[in-house]
Amino acid sequence: MIAQILVSKFVDHLRYYQQSKIFKRQNLHIPDSTIGGWANTAIERWLVPVYDVEKRIIVTSDYIQADETPT
Repeated sequence: MIAQILVSKFVDHLRYYQQSKIFKRQNLHIPDSTIGGWANTAIERWLVPVYDVEKRIIVTSDYIQADETPT
């Protein structure tokens, strides 16, 4: 459920209150503040540590590549 919340937020651009309405239609009554709390906790506990490791690997690397092809 947390993965779904994060994908809906950052890929589908759905606000937490919109996700709460979607869940309510499925008989899941979850306040948008709870959804936001879950998302913040997941980001802090899971995504920030992964980001920190990736950043450390990139910064300490001797060679960095980037794809700057316009979309």
